[in-house]
Amino acid sequence: MELLPVSSSSNLAQTLSVPPVKASPSARDRFRALVNRVIKRNRACAAIQELVESASPEQGIDPKSVVADRRYGSQQAKCTIEVTHYSESRCRTANFTNSELVRWLGDNFPQRRSNEIRWINIGGISWDVIKALAIRYDLHPLSIEDVMTGTRDKYFKVDYYTQHLFAQLTSYKLKSQVDEEAIQAAKRPPANSSSSFHINGRARVNQRSSPMPPTLQLPAQDQSASPASRPKSLKSQSSSISELGRSALAVVHPIAATSHSHSADENAIQVLKLQSGTLDIKSTRVFVFLLRDGTLISIHEDPNLHGAELREQLHAGSLIRSMEDVSMLFHGFLDLTVDHLIQISDGYHLAILALERSVLLKPTLAAVQTLHLLSGDIELLRMAIRPLQRIIYGLRRYDKERYRGLAISPEARANTTGFLSEETKIYLTDVYDHVRYVMLSLDTHSSTTRELISFTFNLTSCDSTNVMRKLLIVTVIFLPLTFITQYFGMNFATMDSVQQHSDALFWKIAGPVIGTLILIALRNRLLKVILPEH
Repeated sequence: MELLPVSSSSNLAQTLSVPPVKASPSARDRFRALVNRVIKRNRACAAIQELVESASPEQGIDPKSVVADRRYGSQQAKCTIEVTHYSESRCRTANFTNSELVRWLGDNFPQRRSNEIRWINIGGISWDVIKALAIRYDLHPLSIEDVMTGTRDKYFKVDYYTQHLFAQLTSYKLKSQVDEEAIQAAKRPPANSSSSFHINGRARVNQRSSPMPPTLQLPAQDQSASPASRPKSLKSQSSSISELGRSALAVVHPIAATSHSHSADENAIQVLKLQSGTLDIKSTRVFVFLLRDGTLISIHEDPNLHGAELREQLHAGSLIRSMEDVSMLFHGFLDLTVDHLIQISDGYHLAILALERSVLLKPTLAAVQTLHLLSGDIELLRMAIRPLQRIIYGLRRYDKERYRGLAISPEARANTTGFLSEETKIYLTDVYDHVRYVMLSLDTHSSTTRELISFTFNLTSCDSTNVMRKLLIVTVIFLPLTFITQYFGMNFATMDSVQQHSDALFWKIAGPVIGTLILIALRNRLLKVILPEH
């Protein structure tokens, strides 16, 4: 009997299918895993606490709370600030930086003179400036939230509060000319776009895509890594856990998930608008706080100040200075916004007139495309400024009633005036008429573009009908000739018309037939040539 050699332990374990014994983790590995679990738990607790604080029952933003500083403290911008004091006899303006305005609004805040109007004009939105203004003038938390959140669901709105009147306006301004940089910027794909093609169809080569923010995308996990693999350092592991803790509990709006897929289409439409010659309109939000103590605060989303034209009206002898009424300054913002809308309406009128001339002379597909883009822009603008007409009517009609409804003290309820004076309401009538004119003009422009598009397609259909009529005339003329040709082409054994005659017989028959059919088919045109109408 022959004895087999004994195999090694590794071969024996493989033969018996016994799994290898894992080495127990060292003390350093156990300590690292414990620290990672603690960091992950702390990040999750911080994220949950932030969500709970953001969902507090209190409405608006309290500028004195720590939560507001934590949430909006990063929104810092270099603002352009002007503080103007004016009356009928004098007008002075001072420029401030962010820190200078905060110090000016501090404990040594100068009091306003009784006969002066104070206008604080701010270009740009920065939390340190908004916080100082809110604390000094006791601005309502809901109005502060409207300024800081940047929501664009409403283009125009007016809210009444006990402390002040808050108005959110949208300034539409027509650019004088379209620059090539704007077209190239619209053609350029977004930095975080995952698409590999440009708008014009060419592939994108050697372009770096910026990573998504941690709150919108979870860190990728390497599935091919073995369970026994460990990070090289505790710092790298903790940073990934930090991003995971912030992103795991982040609430993402559904629109944010699809914004990247729509960005390419939006850029393509913007390129078509700029290249087709449509109007380039810039929109900027303006927030106005009207206080009863003779102070008006205007905050512009753009660092460039919106009230440049309004500031030029503060010359000696002007209506705003002679009345010494802060509500007239508020009327100036509304009037300036409507004046810009009138300029845009006139610009659409000139563009439609040029397109109408080209369509009447020679309709083209490019003209129809431009008309379609203009029609969409006009409709969007008309829907955006529709609430402005209702707001101005409400300011004229219900200002006093709304202020009395919010008043707490009996003295305030007995007040016979609201935030607007009677003189301002009279001048608002002119602004209301201008808004109605803009709305009617936009309705007319929209209907004109639709009619021009319909006219172009009707004219194209008429041209197609004329072509088909000409083809029908040719078919009617040559159909008998086809019959005669088939007759002379028949293969009979005995056919006298072919065997005893030449092709002259064919033309003797076909010629009069063709001539007669031509005269019958073109009789109307021949009569117009022979007997022209006088």
